Amino acid sequence: MRELSRCEVLQKQWVKPGIFSFAGCYGSMSIMSTEPTQPDFARLYRQAFEEYGARALWNKRMLEEPTREDALVVARALRVEGNRAARQLAEQIERACRATV
Repeated sequence: MRELSRCEVLQKQWVKPGIFSFAGCYGSMSIMSTEPTQPDFARLYRQAFEEYGARALWNKRMLEEPTREDALVVARALRVEGNRAARQLAEQIERACRATV
């Protein structure tokens, strides 16, 4: 179960072809979702490949469903091979991984 906060947008949002996200400004209301949610570290993992794949992750392969450990490997590579912004993303990935423990 997920609780909607006051700051969420009231409209149907286009995520990618064929996928929409629905969010609304409902005060405080709980909704049930039957769709599996993707961990935050997985979203950051994909962001890392989109932004730094050719530069910092040239020797890594992007996985469809990364585990926590896979995300930590990418975070380490971002720290070693990346610039300052890449290191900040690595910190975000590490925090997201720690939050799942």
